[in-house]
Amino acid sequence: MRLRSALTAATTALVLVLSTAGASTAAVGEFRYASVDLDNVQVQHALSDPESGVCHNLDITANLPALLGRNYTNSTATVFREADCEGDTWWVVNPGLRTPALARFRSVVFS
Repeated sequence: MRLRSALTAATTALVLVLSTAGASTAAVGEFRYASVDLDNVQVQHALSDPESGVCHNLDITANLPALLGRNYTNSTATVFREADCEGDTWWVVNPGLRTPALARFRSVVFS
């Protein structure tokens, strides 16, 4: 009887581990940034609980880059000058910090 209970518990634990091993993780919190619309008005945006390890192209208007990034997640955000997280890394933003005032970027990835 004890052997069967132990075997059942071990099998259940293995299934739980395997079912969550491939699950994606997310940064918890928000990454906030701004863009400028066609009327030159600043618009605020936020990525809530963004998926980690995935490039996020930012919602920008008129093909102008984003600005004023603020990382309120629990993960490090790496912002890029170009879309699709290509080109030079513009800035690495640790949790609770912000991008420099003059930084302009089009995509971000969380680690």
